[in-house]
Amino acid sequence: MHLLPRRSPQDSLARDAFSRVYENTAGSAPALYHLVEFAIRDGQLGHAADLLARYRAASPDTSGYALPKLDLMFRCAERGPDAIDWRAEVLEDVAPVAQAARSLGVGGAFAECALAGWRAVRQYAAPNDVWQFAALVGMQSLLAATEQTEKLAAILDTTSEYGTTPRLFSIVDALAGADVNEFAGSVAQALRDDLFDINDFRLWFLGVWDAYRGPIEEARAIGDTLLARSAATGDRRTTLVARSLSAHIALADGDTTRAIQMFEALTPTADRAALQHPWESLGLERLMLARILLAAGRYEEALHAAASFDSPGATNITNTLFLPASLEIRSRVADALGDASAAMTIERRLNALKHRTM
Repeated sequence: MHLLPRRSPQDSLARDAFSRVYENTAGSAPALYHLVEFAIRDGQLGHAADLLARYRAASPDTSGYALPKLDLMFRCAERGPDAIDWRAEVLEDVAPVAQAARSLGVGGAFAECALAGWRAVRQYAAPNDVWQFAALVGMQSLLAATEQTEKLAAILDTTSEYGTTPRLFSIVDALAGADVNEFAGSVAQALRDDLFDINDFRLWFLGVWDAYRGPIEEARAIGDTLLARSAATGDRRTTLVARSLSAHIALADGDTTRAIQMFEALTPTADRAALQHPWESLGLERLMLARILLAAGRYEEALHAAASFDSPGATNITNTLFLPASLEIRSRVADALGDASAAMTIERRLNALKHRTM
């Protein structure tokens, strides 16, 4: 449930496991907690209300965020974001609001509620609150996924307590399909102007941009720099971004066999909390892998790779950004396999996501 999804239907496995635990024990509260989340995201609100009542009756630890989070999720799913006093919720305790926003955004299930939650955290939480960066990532991911380009650009172009870091997200946004190419190009140029005075993750942003949209020779030079730094220091993050960029360069060079091998070999190396960072979550890498597998006619593998973006695991804040592209891949797989019903379901889901305004 909390690990980075790879190519297995992790959400289905988790749901089945929690159901079995709950059915074969005296009502396991931890399993029930996740079953409530699943029911809400599925829109089965009657079932969710019943499970939530059982969870309350199980008397879980009321000092934590779990019960307030589930209650907030249910209320927003049932009544909509306008029915929630978000300021009051954040001022009472920011953690349930942030956790609810993260959970409601999984698979784009309740994107309006998720964005309202993240916006409230960003607006009303203390300036140095640990959830502030997550809120920034969550907002820009949802705005990109729902094609609200003007609002997305406004967030990306705002210098905050994180300096110019938010602007870097535009590069991944653009490569995932968001209409921010011009802005991302300007960010890449600014990085290029400071090429000899930027850290490893900023080099990664410039490198992936140059691999697909810029001078490939410069991407190779950056890749060599990161590999040399990795060999010299053994730094965890440097090694991860160096291997990631090498895979992107292999794909840009047309060596799809090598690119598949390299993308499949990548695994997260940060702790779970850091997986909200685009350079740690490997979301762009999973998307590129799905695209290659689709092009190669390896449909089942492409489907599993694309479906990883529905995972409720630790990376779901950034997963939302890649949802439209992943749904398009799944739609093409369904068409290729002649599964008209699946294709129609995916298209409805994609259209619903793209036509939400918040």
